[in-house]
Amino acid sequence: MTENTHKAGGVSVRLARDEADIRAMIALGHRLHAESRYRALPMDEARMLEIGRRGLANRNPGLIVAERDGQLVGMAVVTIGEHFFSPALTATVLLLYVVPEARGGAAAVKLLRALRRWAAQAGSDDLHLNVTTGIELVKTDRFLRRMGFRQTGGNYVLEGMRG
Repeated sequence: MTENTHKAGGVSVRLARDEADIRAMIALGHRLHAESRYRALPMDEARMLEIGRRGLANRNPGLIVAERDGQLVGMAVVTIGEHFFSPALTATVLLLYVVPEARGGAAAVKLLRALRRWAAQAGSDDLHLNVTTGIELVKTDRFLRRMGFRQTGGNYVLEGMRG
């Protein structure tokens, strides 16, 4: 995946380049966490930093950022691996987030296009995106369908398993 250029005020999408990008992604992750159904779970910054460093070192996971005027407005994390039942490669989006003030614009579209390019360049047969945050589910569904995704199932959770 190559980097995009943009004019002032536009959104550009690129791979994360360095630890500063990882730290900016973690900061954005705090916003995602606070907005999502995961907000009651603890965040482990050391774990996120380690995963980010792994992505910088070997590009798996793929770490993609969306910027406007030098500020992150969105991000995505994607992995490539074999299906459990087949050696065929599949790309799985672990995280796709756009800040509320940038939703409805170009950031999400450009992130999804970048995810598609990343998956194709990694040799994936398909790209899976699971929506589990509980954020704007109806709008997200409509958007993903417009972008060519089709629904293949649902996500279900049974919370409170510890007691």
